[in-house]
Amino acid sequence: MIFTVYVPNNKGLRYVRDRGLITLPPPSRGWPQYVLQEERGEEIPERVYKSKELSFGITGEDLVNECLLAKDPTVMAASKTSIPLNLSWLGSYADSIFGLPTLCVLGKGGMGFEEFKKAYGNSLTRKTTPNFQQKRVVIPGRYERLIRSLVQQDDVEYISLEGKVDVTAATDSSIDYAIDIVLSGKTCIREGLGIFATLFKSDGVLVYNRFSPLQNLINYGALTQEDKP
Repeated sequence: MIFTVYVPNNKGLRYVRDRGLITLPPPSRGWPQYVLQEERGEEIPERVYKSKELSFGITGEDLVNECLLAKDPTVMAASKTSIPLNLSWLGSYADSIFGLPTLCVLGKGGMGFEEFKKAYGNSLTRKTTPNFQQKRVVIPGRYERLIRSLVQQDDVEYISLEGKVDVTAATDSSIDYAIDIVLSGKTCIREGLGIFATLFKSDGVLVYNRFSPLQNLINYGALTQEDKP
């Protein structure tokens, strides 16, 4: 048996990719042979879910939830179709602000990152976002559904961009807030942006489809104690 493992070619998901591949036991230990296929991380969940054969994907939890919300706006349940890689404070994330890539509310006048951590810790303890009513909020387009599901405020003007969300918020005086993924926080600090709230931490995940239910993963050896990430 040979199946496909979709792996991200995004630079920002390189560590997730490497750790995910380590999680898959080698064929020599009884795991079926597989081939790797590179895709953008945001495209991987859809590739896996649409596959008519057993397949897996390695990507970010935020991107899995974004895909699931496109299918059903009332559901955000990556945990039902994926296995976390538990990467908090490891490798590339060891020097991150919150231990994992974290979706944050940013803007002028927000708290400094260290000040915020002292006040609220590393967990998502400050869940109340600012009042966005009649505000202009710039966001990454690839997280638009996820952000809307987390914020749940009406009368907000979301401005969806492909990139440079934090820089746009810092340089465009017509923007009130930004919501973006923060890792080290260096760009925000350089651009003079503070933090108002944290919304979502994104672990790396191994995502699977309906042809590879949890019991199959256990049978194939992916979830034995020595193989758990």
